[in-house]
Amino acid sequence: MTGEPNRKIIHIDMDAFFASVEQRDDPALRGRPVAVGHAAARGVVAAASYEARTFGVRSAMPSSTALRKCPNLLFVRPRFEVYKQVSAQIRAIFADYTPLVEPLSLDEAYLDVTENNWGEVLGMNVAKRIKQEIRAATGLTASAGVAPNNAPSRQTRRRNIVTVRLTESQSFGSFGSNTTQFVPCRIDSST
Repeated sequence: MTGEPNRKIIHIDMDAFFASVEQRDDPALRGRPVAVGHAAARGVVAAASYEARTFGVRSAMPSSTALRKCPNLLFVRPRFEVYKQVSAQIRAIFADYTPLVEPLSLDEAYLDVTENNWGEVLGMNVAKRIKQEIRAATGLTASAGVAPNNAPSRQTRRRNIVTVRLTESQSFGSFGSNTTQFVPCRIDSST
């Protein structure tokens, strides 16, 4: 390997973001199947709570299909201004760690924490701390994956695996880092 540091890219995705914000703000919705969207015949689910997902309800699903799958589904009108405010809160947390943030949407971003403001060398520790701060500040949970570039960091987050081991044998990714092996390293759901 060259003398350059191994990149540490964190992919952070808020868990069921719109629905989680609604459940956080309205205790009557907690533990119940919730869809953010419109229940009208031509409506679409913008987001589904985990309780709704157990019935097969997914984002971008027609509302009529969602109601067939989950007759007790509660539809909540979207409050995009609130989601934007919460997103700004979360991005402020990101900025405390690194100026290198690539937002993908209101609830998802890549962070390059190779040289982070905390001085932590392990990307996994930075990811844990960011998740804890998001939870403390917003009451919401996030998933995080760490890898030497964007693509595997997103894959690790989806698999609930938070780190990729680097080797010198094969190149993988846009930052020129080397990786060949995913290494399971689960982050406790409370963090």
